[in-house]
Amino acid sequence: MSEMEAMLDSLRATPLSNAGLVEALKKQGEALQFRTGARVEFEFGPLPADEALVPGSQQVIFRVAQEALANVGRHARAKRVRLALRSEAGRVLLRIEDDGAGFSTSAPAAGMGLANMRERAHSVDGTLVVNSRPDSGTTVTLDVPFAGWGQADLDDYRRRMTAWGGVTSILLVLVASHLRPGRTDPDLFIEVTMVIWTGVIFLRTVVTYRRARRRAEVTPWIEPVSHS
Repeated sequence: MSEMEAMLDSLRATPLSNAGLVEALKKQGEALQFRTGARVEFEFGPLPADEALVPGSQQVIFRVAQEALANVGRHARAKRVRLALRSEAGRVLLRIEDDGAGFSTSAPAAGMGLANMRERAHSVDGTLVVNSRPDSGTTVTLDVPFAGWGQADLDDYRRRMTAWGGVTSILLVLVASHLRPGRTDPDLFIEVTMVIWTGVIFLRTVVTYRRARRRAEVTPWIEPVSHS
């Protein structure tokens, strides 16, 4: 097996389930550095907790980075590679830069590989941007949004909460105004059932709204392992 084949195998070998995303990316960069001699620099910022991301986001980030680093090893002949991962403004940003040979992004061979990476990004509502020119290096940027509620979603649930609260209040007042000692007719059962039913919907809407607001306003963070 050639040195390049061994390097490519190592880039495919580390399953994300065996380590955190940061550790997995670091191993990929170290494998590239060991096999090619390129200097690989890391910059890791704080990341959101798993539940703050669209399901599958970590795997997509890892696979895109893996493919980008494999391309550096195959084609770039780079002396310096920089891998950065951080979060800002409700998004996780992965950026991989190299000072290698670069390529034309309009070339057919490049188009196929980039299409696969973009497809992965789109699967988690992310975007992929690749900037490269011959003899000018390459920069790959992956932008993955947090899973969350936008302001429109919160406004919608606020309207629902107000509407169901109003309906429940009106029904409660109507039932109370018709109550009298000894009343046991079937209409009373129907009226009470309607109040309970609308009340349950109102409470569920309130709970959903409060959870969505907390998720939109307060994102849990975890600090990655520090790397020198």
